[in-house]
Amino acid sequence: MLECKPFKPGLGFNYAHNCLEHLRDVRASLLERLPNLAEWTSWGPGYLREGQNEDEEITHAFGFTFTPRWRVTEPWFSGRLCFHAKGAVHWAVMYDSKKKEDRDFCEFDFESISSLIKSSLGRSVAALDIEKMAAKLAEMAREWHVI
Repeated sequence: MLECKPFKPGLGFNYAHNCLEHLRDVRASLLERLPNLAEWTSWGPGYLREGQNEDEEITHAFGFTFTPRWRVTEPWFSGRLCFHAKGAVHWAVMYDSKKKEDRDFCEFDFESISSLIKSSLGRSVAALDIEKMAAKLAEMAREWHVI
């Protein structure tokens, strides 16, 4: 019989928790910018995994999604922090209008959604900026005529 030792989640779970807390703030900022989006149903922030087929790259993501109703035929709009198996990390904004085959997809590197802040040691470091992330979501929602 295999003996189970006490499980210690470590830093990985702390990072995941911090990402989800950050995304809650991004979501709130987005709703301030696009108040009509509050009428849609929302999922997340939560964890997603994509790339179920053998020929697809596995992507882990933290994100949230809005949709008018949870039906396969309904459009959806999503913001996600994507972590690809090959090492790339980016902010992705997606929209599936259900009116065409391909979904609209836009990736942003971290430089475009970060701002310099002073660390506790007095050094300037780049940190993900809630307002810049929400602005990218709002910009793409307007461009794609989400609402």
